[in-house]
Amino acid sequence: MTPFDHPQAKGLLSRARPSNDTEQCLDGSAFSTEGYTATIVSEWDLVCDNAWKVPFSTSLFFVGVLIGSFISGDLSDRFGRRPVFFSTMALLTVTPLIQATSVSWIMFCILNALRGLGYFNYFNYFKHMHFYWSQKSPCLYLFFNIFL
Repeated sequence: MTPFDHPQAKGLLSRARPSNDTEQCLDGSAFSTEGYTATIVSEWDLVCDNAWKVPFSTSLFFVGVLIGSFISGDLSDRFGRRPVFFSTMALLTVTPLIQATSVSWIMFCILNALRGLGYFNYFNYFKHMHFYWSQKSPCLYLFFNIFL
């Protein structure tokens, strides 16, 4: 019989382990206003029962990246790489500005997915530019690798 098989040890071990049980928000939520008067968490109440909305909005960004990866190549072949790249840059410039002024969580999520839609082509362009500049100008290639 090992020391861990003893009935008292089993009781101590079960109480010593941390649990993954989540405590429900019984009294509601109160937000600190020390640093900021309001945040999106406090405005849209993204705690307790609505805590799932935070990772879901991040997932929608990556859904946008996935959709962008499927359509950006076809759009580049059809309309040319330059117009698609500049429209992607416009999308990546305008979308976060509008997203910062979102009035609802749904608007925030839609704009987050649109931001992800444009992100793939941006990333893909700079990946190809790294390849191009590595052959033409190693110093500029080093600059791109350090700062981008």
